[in-house]
Amino acid sequence: MSAGPIWYFDTAPAWTEAIRAWAASEPRITRVWVFGSRATGSRTPKESPDPVPDLDVGYTVAPKATDAEESPFTFAMFSEDRWLVRLRAAIPVKVDLQFADPDDVVVWPAIEREGVLIYESVK
Repeated sequence: MSAGPIWYFDTAPAWTEAIRAWAASEPRITRVWVFGSRATGSRTPKESPDPVPDLDVGYTVAPKATDAEESPFTFAMFSEDRWLVRLRAAIPVKVDLQFADPDDVVVWPAIEREGVLIYESVK
């Protein structure tokens, strides 16, 4: 029987704290994970014009209590540029934000497979 995956979590503590501060300042952010190569320790230099390693961050958003018409996905879509400006100013690698929804067939399975939960709202 397998002992399960080994988590490496190749993410600087200062980066984790910056992500937590961002999430805590956004009332609708409910959970945040680091996933991908930084969660598994399999990070390698990318063959691209931009060799800076990235940081994959998945997050969930609570429904807006006062306006049921605005979905979490819509809120995330219109907020993401503002969030990326803040995170990229605080973290010296490329940050890729990914909206995480249990119905998603790409991001959610990656989070379930290798995600490291770094923030959960206590609200």
